[in-house]
Parts: sequence; structure tokens; C-alpha cells
Amino acid sequence: MVGPAWYPVRPSRRGGQGRPSPATFYDWCAQAGLPELERLATTIEKWWPAIEAFLHTQITNAASEGVNRVVKLIARNAYGFRNTDNQRLRVRAATTRRTRGHLKPA
Repeated sequence: MVGPAWYPVRPSRRGGQGRPSPATFYDWCAQAGLPELERLATTIEKWWPAIEAFLHTQITNAASEGVNRVVKLIARNAYGFRNTDNQRLRVRAATTRRTRGHLKPA
């Protein structure tokens, strides 16, 4: 059952054909009879504008997602503390570039 799932990933193995058009890909996934491929096609179709924007601009929101992760981690660690000013200062200290030096910020 791996063969049908491998088809959209490796178009070069289909006798030298190029990549299928998105419509062909969606149709093929729908006809493959695998719920995983149907879900993949649905997800790609739903997110295609964002995927295409990244492919054209090479800009992501990874930096803001990383900062959000750090903020949530600190908030989780400081849960139950009474002084919200200290929590705010902890978040600020953890997300400044000087303290993230090991991450080599841009």
C-alpha cells in the first residue's frame, strides 16, 4: 500500500513525467482511495495561498512563533506567582537578543 502514497512525492519515477498540475494532484489523491492522501490534498488546497506566498517571498513567521513559545513557557513556569511585574520582566529578559545570543539572531 506504500506505492500509491509514494506516487505524488516522486514524480520522476513515473516514466520521466514532470510534476502534475495541482488539479491533477487533487484528482489523483481523491481517486487513490487512501484517506491519508485525501486529507493531504485537502490540507494543501486549504493552505495553498500561504504556501505559495512563502515560495515567492521566502518570508516566514518563525521568529514570532519562537518568541511566543518562550513567552508561554515562562508563563507556565511562573504560574501561581503573585507578582505579575516579575513575570513580565522574566518574559522580557528571556526574549531580548542579548540573552538569546546562543541562537545567533539575525
